[in-house]
Amino acid sequence: MADSPCSHCQLFGKPLARINFIIIAGSPDSMVYQRVKHLIRDYSGINSPARDTNYTNYDSLMNISDQVFNRQTQEEVVDATKSLSTEKCCHGFEVFPIDINDVSDSAQLQIFKKDILNLLELKADEDVQTKDKITEPASWIMMNGSLKQAHQSVNEELAQLRSELQRTQLEQDRLRKENLQLNQNIHRLQLGTPTVVTISPNVLSHFSAKENTYDQEDIISQLQNVSPHGITVKQAEQCIREIYRRRTTFDDHDMRKSICGSLKHLGSDLYSSSVHFLHELIQNAEDNIYDCAIVPCLRIELNHDYILLSNNEQGLRATDVLAICSLAVSTKTIEQKHIGEKGVGFKSVFAASDQPMLISHAWKFYFKVPGVDAMSYITPLWVENIPECISSQISTNSQSTHLYLPLKLQAHTPATNQFLNDVARAVDPCILLNMRQLKKLEIVDRREEKVIIIEKQVIGPTKLDIQPNVIFENCNFMNLTGSINQLCTLTGYNIFRVYACDIDVPSSIEQRRAPTTSLIMAFPCEKDYCLTRNVYTGLPVCDLGFNFMFNADFHLVTSRENVRENVQFNTYLRDNLAVLFVYLIQNDPDLRKDIGRYCPSSDTHQIKHSSWWLIMIDRINALITKYLSVLFDIKTGKLIRHVNSELTSLISNEQLYNCANIQVIDSSDGFLTHERLKSFQIQSVSIKDVLECFPNCDDPTNEFRHEFRLWTQKQDERWWAQFFHHLSKAMTPEISATMLLKPIFILQYDSKRQYLPRMNDTFLLLFINDDPSIRMWKRQITLLRCTSQYERNALLNSNRAQLLTEKRLVEIILHHHLQLARSSKIISVDAELINELWQDLFYLRSRLDKFDKSTPLLVPINRTLSITLIQNTILPTLFGVDIRSFIPSVTSPFIYHPYYDTHESHLINHLQWEYFFLEMNCHRPSIQLPKDYTVDQLPLLPSFTMLTDEKWTRLSESILLAQTQTTQECLRQFPIVSESNTEQQISPISATFDKTMATDLPSLPQISVPSYCRSLASKFGVCAETFTIKCPPPI
Repeated sequence: MADSPCSHCQLFGKPLARINFIIIAGSPDSMVYQRVKHLIRDYSGINSPARDTNYTNYDSLMNISDQVFNRQTQEEVVDATKSLSTEKCCHGFEVFPIDINDVSDSAQLQIFKKDILNLLELKADEDVQTKDKITEPASWIMMNGSLKQAHQSVNEELAQLRSELQRTQLEQDRLRKENLQLNQNIHRLQLGTPTVVTISPNVLSHFSAKENTYDQEDIISQLQNVSPHGITVKQAEQCIREIYRRRTTFDDHDMRKSICGSLKHLGSDLYSSSVHFLHELIQNAEDNIYDCAIVPCLRIELNHDYILLSNNEQGLRATDVLAICSLAVSTKTIEQKHIGEKGVGFKSVFAASDQPMLISHAWKFYFKVPGVDAMSYITPLWVENIPECISSQISTNSQSTHLYLPLKLQAHTPATNQFLNDVARAVDPCILLNMRQLKKLEIVDRREEKVIIIEKQVIGPTKLDIQPNVIFENCNFMNLTGSINQLCTLTGYNIFRVYACDIDVPSSIEQRRAPTTSLIMAFPCEKDYCLTRNVYTGLPVCDLGFNFMFNADFHLVTSRENVRENVQFNTYLRDNLAVLFVYLIQNDPDLRKDIGRYCPSSDTHQIKHSSWWLIMIDRINALITKYLSVLFDIKTGKLIRHVNSELTSLISNEQLYNCANIQVIDSSDGFLTHERLKSFQIQSVSIKDVLECFPNCDDPTNEFRHEFRLWTQKQDERWWAQFFHHLSKAMTPEISATMLLKPIFILQYDSKRQYLPRMNDTFLLLFINDDPSIRMWKRQITLLRCTSQYERNALLNSNRAQLLTEKRLVEIILHHHLQLARSSKIISVDAELINELWQDLFYLRSRLDKFDKSTPLLVPINRTLSITLIQNTILPTLFGVDIRSFIPSVTSPFIYHPYYDTHESHLINHLQWEYFFLEMNCHRPSIQLPKDYTVDQLPLLPSFTMLTDEKWTRLSESILLAQTQTTQECLRQFPIVSESNTEQQISPISATFDKTMATDLPSLPQISVPSYCRSLASKFGVCAETFTIKCPPPI
């Protein structure tokens, strides 16, 4: 190596090993540059394995050099370029002077093009083993004239550079200080403190030590204040290429090494969860700027080989692009209350993709890692063609910002499918509860053509009184508000009560970011809703196993999956959250009634090994103990109960609260244990409490109890069986009396549970009937139907219901008649009682052997609404014949006729009633016939054929024999229809003959007498004996 730099190195400086293609043909506006640019662009269309490189701009010519010379042997280079004259500089690099004096000379350009193509094709066809050889790098220098011709102009430039160097040395100290600050910020990021880092444009402008070699105006500065819609595609492309140039020419070795280490860490190793990048992108979507006329939405499309995120924000600004292309640059300010940093959050996408692409209005750029070093994480490349798989979505939603992530993993593999499934599951709907702007998440899974939409709506305020300033337990909560938010997800709607406030942060706390900070708490309304995370800092942090979630500006560890426990600011937030929890529970009745569900437990698995979070639980428990009487409304008359696990399937805490005025405390909670509640003389929920939830028959206006009644009517028989099982076990006289007032009974001929009927405000007799054929007529008796043995036992144990047996019913009837009979001889009653008494007698009629016949029984009399004892009445019929007109000088009333359930044609019913009344000792009728009567004036007796069997014949004989002798004689004169010479005629029954016995005497009055009626017929005087009349012989 020469002692002093050669003319080449004096002109250019020592060539960098990685930059092998240097163009000094002038500015990008020169004609030589334009001709070379088009030449290389033509090459990009050649069908060559090497055409995957972008050869369409000034900066990319260096990549051509890498393609041609890097990892190539010196001999190959010489062979490939033997048409070119070569020189060596003092550092051993090859120099290829090319004379192109006239850019319009197509011959010179064709020679140059041929040389380039030869080199590029040689590189493309290179053997794999050759690629692995390590060689001394070469430099290719293209000039717009001979070296001597350019020497003078270069000397002038060198003088200018020396002047510039002197100026930049004055700024060296300031630059080093800013580099030191940057390293400190990088260190803080590694510790997990999400500090907002702002790198000044001056630092960015010095990323390249050679930057001032160029006089072009800074395109980035031009676009600083231009809106996303005002940036043209050309400006966006120039900006991306300028950032690319700065990143690739930044040559401060130590600083570059430090930045590369941090970039690699941020890009792929930052989070232990492979899908945490999604939460970071949701965070960025929240921090974006939206038009007021749209619903802020983030769309996430999953496919086998890519993920596409689309956000309907206003679009990327130049400052946003610069932040994304920097290590820790943020466009967010404290006043904006952003929850993250766009630049840092974006780096997380490298966990999923090596070539993330951003498309937003005019912006189209991507990153490609790994590159030469980790600086590729912030080195953007301009996009010429949008991938076909996403072009439709991009064109349809051209006003949205799109992030295309081609996956690292190979498509259609189990690992990729699992990763995509994890991404879909990682979309926590509760994220939206902490968002000020983002209202909608849409997950489109192209693998299954499934769409999941999560949307947040504020549907109203909570019952918490809104107050501008609340002081509680030495904590000051400002602007405290509460709202009811509805999250719409694939599984339905979920309701949350969300509360937000601001708190002052003392200046003595070193880590505070602002004088005030915000706290958010959210409580799921559905009892079976399971929170996957409890701690949020805008995005999910960790799960503590609580039944509520909270959001605060915690300082987090690097993985963002826990809170830094050794930070005073975090401790301050935690303690304020504990006080806020108790205040909300105490002052919002909807939360207070579910304190047992929301109150955190120290036994939670996730928190057992964290003493830092246990302090929060201890603080909550201490405050609950302090405000126990207020929390449980003891002074307002609320009954306090703790959970009875045996009854939880019967009734909810909310139903007990609304219907029975009972506040239920969950004794399974870590603090509110069964033993502790017993020390406050708080009992467990009892079946009597459940019974109290039913409305009383005299209190139909209680809306909640009415709803509970309707709810219980929809429960199946198992619910009612369990209800009566507990009722039977806990039966007391008090419960038994309470039961009578509740709609829990099924009457025998009904299907719905209802109240017991009353008579004169008195409950009727309750009976359980095992005989379904009995239809109860007694107004003072209520027959109940049981759907289970448990219900039967409960009713019997209450001593309010009895089994209805035949004997018991007979006793009730007799007792009722006895009570009525004591009042007077003849009683005026209503028609309903008349009907009931007839049914009593009808029931007893077939059970004469079941009671004492001397027992007084009442019977309706005459045709009036009156009753009297059977013993005081006269029988109005015999054998179904009304005989009242043949009984003179009556002193006693007749039994009402027609009898109950009897028609004139129903002989058997008449006989049964006549026999029953005679057995019950009614007066026998005394018949007297007028002296001048004729047979046609007497009523007809029924024919013997109407007695269908021997049973009714014997019953008829008993009735006849029970009459006086006079009455029997009169009855024998009553007519009956007989036959003579095939003609019907009316004859006294005693003058008739049994048809079967007088076959030879057709002229005599004959009647049909069944064989089983002959004894009865003979008692009526019918000739039923066989006889023959002999006629005299003919003369």
